[in-house]
Amino acid sequence: MRFGETLHLVVPDGRRVGLNVRYWRSLAETAELDDTFVVSSRDDAGVSIDEIAPRWVVRWQSVGVSQRAAAVASGAGLLVLAVLTWILVHAGDRPTASVTILVLLMVMWVVFGFAAYAVLRAPKRLAVWLILGGGAVLQIVAMTAPPQTSTDYYRYAWDGRVQAAGINPYEYAPIDPALAGLRDPWLFPQGWTCPDAGVEQDCPLMNRPTVKTIYPPVTQLYFLAVEKFSPAGSQGLPLQIAAGLLGVGVTAALLLIARSRGSDPRRAVLWSWCPLVITELGNNAHVDGLSSLLIVIALGLLARQSALGRRDAIGGGIALGLATATKLLPVVLLPSVIKRRPVAVVVSFAVSVVVV
Repeated sequence: MRFGETLHLVVPDGRRVGLNVRYWRSLAETAELDDTFVVSSRDDAGVSIDEIAPRWVVRWQSVGVSQRAAAVASGAGLLVLAVLTWILVHAGDRPTASVTILVLLMVMWVVFGFAAYAVLRAPKRLAVWLILGGGAVLQIVAMTAPPQTSTDYYRYAWDGRVQAAGINPYEYAPIDPALAGLRDPWLFPQGWTCPDAGVEQDCPLMNRPTVKTIYPPVTQLYFLAVEKFSPAGSQGLPLQIAAGLLGVGVTAALLLIARSRGSDPRRAVLWSWCPLVITELGNNAHVDGLSSLLIVIALGLLARQSALGRRDAIGGGIALGLATATKLLPVVLLPSVIKRRPVAVVVSFAVSVVVV
C-alpha cells in the first residue's frame, strides 16, 4: 500500500467506496502488513464511513496501473535530466556556450517539472529510492567537468590552502606578496592578467583578487577540511565532491524528517532533482549546500508540530547558528522559530555564532 493510491473498499452490501490513502497514514501502514485493515475515517467526499457501517474490516484493491506509469515516467525523467546535465557541464568555452547553457537550463526546468510530477505519483517506497539514488547520480554527472558558470571555487580552494599553511585567511588578499609562496600554476597561471581589478602583476583566476575573503568562519572551516582531504593536484574536484555530498545529505535529511512526521517523503524530489541544486552544487561547488543542510536540520528540530523539548530547542538553535555562520542569510529565520522555548533557542543560537 502506498500513499496516494485509490482504494476500492468492498463493503458487506457489495458497494465499493473510493478512498485516497494519502490522508490516512495509519491505514496505509496497516495495509502494508496485511490485506485487510479497519476503516474508521472519512472518504474524499467528506462522508464518514463510520456512518455507513462502523469500523468495517474491508479488503483493498489498489489501482496500480497509474502508479506503474508514474514510476516509468519518473525513471525516464531522471535519465533525460542526467543527459541534459552532462551536455550542460561539457558546454566548454565556445562562443555560444552561455546561450547553450541558458537553453539547456530552461529545458531542464521543464523536464524537472514533469519528472517531479511523476515521482509524486509513483509508489512511495520506489519513489524514495529514486529520489535519493537519482539525486546522487545527477550530482555525479555534474562533477564530470569543471564549474561552468562560476569562479567562486577558486577562492574556496585558495582560502583552504591559506589556512592549511597556518595563515589567517582574513589577513591578506590573494595577490598580497606575503602569500606568494602558496601560488601554483592552477590558481595563478603564468601570463594571466586582470586589468579590471587594477592588478599589473600575474593575477589569479579567482574573482576580486585584491579583496580579502568575505566568507564566514564555518565556511572557512569547511574550506580547510576539504583542503586537508584533497590529494595533490586534484584542483577543484574535491570541492565539487564535497558540495555534491552535501546536496545528497540534504535529500536524506528531508526524507528522514518526512518519515518522522508522517508526511509524504516524495516531496524531497523538489530539492534532489532540482536543476539549480544539480548545477550549483555538483558542478559549481557552491558552499550553499552546507548552509542548506544546517537549515534543514535546524527546522527539522524546531518546527515540530508536537511539543518542543529542551534538547531539540538547543540543537535547533545551534544548527541555525552554524548555518548563519556559514552564509549569514539564515539569521532571518530566527524570529519564526523562537515562539516556543525562545530562551533556549536564542541562547544556543548566539553561543554557536560567538564560539565559531
